[in-house]
Amino acid sequence: GQLRSVVKTAGARPSATVQPFHILQLNISGEGVGSVEDALMLMTAPEPLVGYRSEKGNQEVAASKSVFIQLPPRVLVLHLMRFTYGATGMGKLLKPVAFSTSLTLRKELLTRSPPGSDGT
Repeated sequence: GQLRSVVKTAGARPSATVQPFHILQLNISGEGVGSVEDALMLMTAPEPLVGYRSEKGNQEVAASKSVFIQLPPRVLVLHLMRFTYGATGMGKLLKPVAFSTSLTLRKELLTRSPPGSDGT
């Protein structure tokens, strides 16, 4: 499949990068993540980029990054990230994560623009 990563800054056009993927890594450590569907939605949530510098003027600007599925693979392999790393070392998440035998990708997970454009 292909993932589309979009960086947005105030006053500038979004910048998009497309990358292939074979395995989709899902962060399940968040408070509201109790299912595979929740983890997929977390993947597409805008993430603030701290210390991001604009190409013009090389000044630090507010920016966010979102990741969407541009081209789903025929077979989707999910890797649940069950380990956390912090100042105190490594730990394993023991929380349950619900899933069903079939998965429908919600439209919010997919890119909203055709390949080759700069938006989402």
